[in-house]
Amino acid sequence: MEGEVSATVIQSKRATTLRWLLIPVASIGSCAGGEAAVGLLGKLGTHGLGADRLERLLPFDVRAGLAYGVAAALFVAIGAIVAPRRRVAVALILYALGAFVAWPVLSGWYFPEGHPRAYAPSRVPLVLTLVGGAIGTVIAILTSRLNGPGGGPPSQ
Repeated sequence: MEGEVSATVIQSKRATTLRWLLIPVASIGSCAGGEAAVGLLGKLGTHGLGADRLERLLPFDVRAGLAYGVAAALFVAIGAIVAPRRRVAVALILYALGAFVAWPVLSGWYFPEGHPRAYAPSRVPLVLTLVGGAIGTVIAILTSRLNGPGGGPPSQ
């Protein structure tokens, strides 16, 4: 009987450790997948609407910012949801980490060479990335509050 209990405890600890180790994999994977999906939708929009009409409806820097924002939201939310405990803290840490990485990369964002505004700077991608990460943090916090601290329904 005692051997069964200790085996269950060991199995539970292994599952918890595995979930902690999966946070970076889930965060980075969802970030990359989200950006790829939004990029594909952008290509379909360009093909369906035409590049000029799409540019008038949704400028290039906004499209890039939306892709980065979706990626940031997924990075934070999925990583926090995968965490076995302390999801709010994990969400805040992932948001801070993402902002720390995004700031130097996107603060110097410029329109690409073939664009009519080539080499002109824009802060829109950075702002939308930070907003997306904040939305992902809110989603993670709400999910944590709704599901309780252990991932199941809140205890009464």
